[in-house]
Amino acid sequence: MKPGHEQFKDWIERRFPNSDRKAREAAALFGWEESFISKLVRGDRTPGLTNAHIIERETGISTEAWLSSALDNTSQPIAASTGKRRS
Repeated sequence: MKPGHEQFKDWIERRFPNSDRKAREAAALFGWEESFISKLVRGDRTPGLTNAHIIERETGISTEAWLSSALDNTSQPIAASTGKRRS
């Protein structure tokens, strides 16, 4: 399964094929800031659970796609015994 941000980018491309301001169009549709949409598309941010559900309802992109990509982006593993990050 493609990560949520890639699926979202594809959906925006299909939804607004003739717009050169796709992030602005998507922001207006969702009622969110254009910068937030841009960060989601680039994979710089994840939408959070509530917004992931909103995206799923509007686009069909599963909440799980966002959650799994957020887990994949964990930069440092957590040590099992202490719960502290490894250095």
